[in-house]
Amino acid sequence: MDDARFFAGLRPELAELARQHRAGCVAAQLHTAWGQDGGWRSPAAQQRLYEQGRKLTPTGWVVVDARKVVTNATAATGPHCRGAAYDLWLLFGRNGEQHLRLATMDPKDGWTPQEIEQQTTLWAAVVRIGTRPGLVAGAHFPRLKDFPHVELARWRDLPMKWS
Repeated sequence: MDDARFFAGLRPELAELARQHRAGCVAAQLHTAWGQDGGWRSPAAQQRLYEQGRKLTPTGWVVVDARKVVTNATAATGPHCRGAAYDLWLLFGRNGEQHLRLATMDPKDGWTPQEIEQQTTLWAAVVRIGTRPGLVAGAHFPRLKDFPHVELARWRDLPMKWS
């Protein structure tokens, strides 16, 4: 993703911290990439993500396939819609492979236990580099761990950002 387009929807103070986060990863020789649709996110895009693995019932949304759930935030409750969050992915490759892939730490993506252990160590470094005062890492969420996600701690006080 083009950096200028990625940063355009972020709040200026977060955009600068995101740049510093990625620069710190580069300095630590960690390969990263901005998440597709991982900066500012339209309310419609956030709602589509929320609906994954869920079904609407007369009493509200219920989880029908927890493996498909990627967020617990609706458009109204999501920091991405306020320009107050970004996703920075760790990239990882197997020995002898020519390309890097998203480090998902998930065996269903073909990773071996040893590769998952290596990714876990590298993710810890990415999170440590990006965790600064005023920021919250999704890796520290109590329920749905979101390693690429970083958000402003005070995002709930910010108005919705629609462009």
